[in-house]
Amino acid sequence: MAFDPFQLHVPHASLDVVVTAAKHEDGPTVIRALNDPRVHLNLDQPPFPYTEADWESWFKHVKEINDRTREEWQAMATSDEKRDVETSRSTRWIGSKGWGSMIRVRVAKSDASVFGNNSDRTEVMIGTIDVRRSGFPGVVDRQEQAAAVAFNDSLPLGDPGIVWEVGYYLISEYHGRGIMPATLQTLRSKVLVPLMNVHILTGYYFEGNDASRRVFEKCGFQAQGMVPDALVLPDSKARASGNSIGMGIMRWTRAGDSQDEMDASQST
Repeated sequence: MAFDPFQLHVPHASLDVVVTAAKHEDGPTVIRALNDPRVHLNLDQPPFPYTEADWESWFKHVKEINDRTREEWQAMATSDEKRDVETSRSTRWIGSKGWGSMIRVRVAKSDASVFGNNSDRTEVMIGTIDVRRSGFPGVVDRQEQAAAVAFNDSLPLGDPGIVWEVGYYLISEYHGRGIMPATLQTLRSKVLVPLMNVHILTGYYFEGNDASRRVFEKCGFQAQGMVPDALVLPDSKARASGNSIGMGIMRWTRAGDSQDEMDASQST
């Protein structure tokens, strides 16, 4: 069977997990998840409360990413310079708009309605994972941050010096089951490295969110430090301690690339 990056099977001990493109019918599950404090209080960008209008706006955005990625993948697959997925040898890459996808589990048809899906569906959406060129949220100085973003965005697709950033969430019913480390590792090995030539992947977590930190650690990310008061949260997401929250920075560098070399490529 031909490889399809939008039907990406994730090995898991007890669940049938797959990564796919977004579907419009995912809306009710996403809205429910992003209004759950066990989810939204660990995310800075989705608004709270999260409404149907928010979903429609986000779906339009992620569909554009998915459509562009499909075009790039189809062009790659039919090109005379066809990629050898196993050896990662190609001059073509996907990811001009980044990567956006949904995490699903395949369940018995009788169980599907529990998650708000029609009873005849066997795949239920349980989370999202996306990758984009980094916005360097851990850089507090706004001019320095803007310069880093501008330089990173100027690098051509496939450049090993691009700093990518991964974000994700799972609906709370599936927390603590090892799904996210398996998903991130699979996406990285099957898509990010061979199809996007990712050499540097960063991730961020709110201070106190040890579960997210452990996901990164299980995937080989190294801690880069904690930035105190890195973000000012809206009142709807404020903690008892106030609106400011620290941000932990994690970084994965592809084996064979030293971090000093990759940092040097960022400054040239």
